[in-house]
Amino acid sequence: MTSELVPPEYAGPNIVNVPGALQTLLLDMDTIHPFTNQFFAAGLEAGSGVKNVVLLIVDGLGYGVLDELLPDVAIIPDMLGNGTINPIDSIFPTTTAAGITALACGKSPKAHGLLEWIIYSKKLDARIHSVLFKRFESKLRDSLADEKISIKYLLSQPTLARWCADNAISHFTHVSHAISPSKFSEAVYPGTKPIRFQNSSDMSVNLRRTFANKAWPDKSLHVVYWGDYDSIAHEHGPTSEQALEDLRQLFRILYDNWIKLMDRRLAAETALLIVADHGQIDVNPETVTYLKRHKKIKALLKRHADGKTPILPWGSPRDVFLAVQKDKIPEMKKLLARMFGDKADIIESRYALEQGWFGAEPSMHKEFLSRIGDLIILPRDDAMVWWEDVPTTHFKGMHGGLSDAERIVPFGTVRVSDLLDGR
Repeated sequence: MTSELVPPEYAGPNIVNVPGALQTLLLDMDTIHPFTNQFFAAGLEAGSGVKNVVLLIVDGLGYGVLDELLPDVAIIPDMLGNGTINPIDSIFPTTTAAGITALACGKSPKAHGLLEWIIYSKKLDARIHSVLFKRFESKLRDSLADEKISIKYLLSQPTLARWCADNAISHFTHVSHAISPSKFSEAVYPGTKPIRFQNSSDMSVNLRRTFANKAWPDKSLHVVYWGDYDSIAHEHGPTSEQALEDLRQLFRILYDNWIKLMDRRLAAETALLIVADHGQIDVNPETVTYLKRHKKIKALLKRHADGKTPILPWGSPRDVFLAVQKDKIPEMKKLLARMFGDKADIIESRYALEQGWFGAEPSMHKEFLSRIGDLIILPRDDAMVWWEDVPTTHFKGMHGGLSDAERIVPFGTVRVSDLLDGR
């Protein structure tokens, strides 16, 4: 391991602890969750009269990006003045599949098992798209359901949505038409009827109307997932003009269409929490290393059940997982070290597991060891590595690795009525 690699700290300020902190807040528990004690705004503790929580998940928003927004977006300095915005850790790998699942169930990738968009499935002896719930080669989303694969194969852990149902807390999910309905949404938000939107305009209006109608008896949790910033940041870079403008519009329209129009009594009972699943880093699509071009690598890869076909790498261009023939791991590691030099770290998967990179729970997902393979390639700086030329290798923003930009995300908390004071 090199000095640049800083794995997540799961025991403290980490996104895996957000669900537990929400439970403390909404149940007025006597025992203060350490996360709420340290990172929630003053007055947002158990017994503070909070009956409603809006959890805004901004996919891909790294903590460092907030500096670019401070002069232009009122809600950010308002939260800094009346609430808190702190840096917290994401998970490893720093991916949407792993992060959104962690925020849904309060478990690390080691426990929930969804490491990446592309993972190796031991059950199917195939690479699959986890979030799209399909085989890697398939063009059809959720086509694994046609093979009678249950969504419990995606996620079998108890979720925050299920906890809400068990505790008589109304749960609402606001998600884009682009990702809902889907089997992944069913897995992470079971039993909830999604309130779907096309863009930030109808999302913010939907949120305002949900509160205006207040069709719940007592307490509520509203999970709002915003994925557009991540998509734009992939295309143009995380601090590009296009990506930052998406964030500006998101926060402005949330304030104009929802916050400033809220009933003040209801606003006083409502907490707004902002978090991200991971950050992003600027990458150079002109310098991607394609493993397929190196025949020796293919020869050393582990084989599928037929004994002939190599199991191709999975993960993403910032975190590449390799299954290597058992007696060839040292040879592969030396080969990759010579190939990349100081451009990437070559990590043994078992070492990463033992060092707690994937989580701190004593138990692990039943397929976890097969999903982390034998070696991990972590490109440094703005580098990317993948098997072959695909659309993701042409991105200008990417994530999956352990740089600060990818790993450190914001966690903002404020009582909504405090955003109205003086306005």
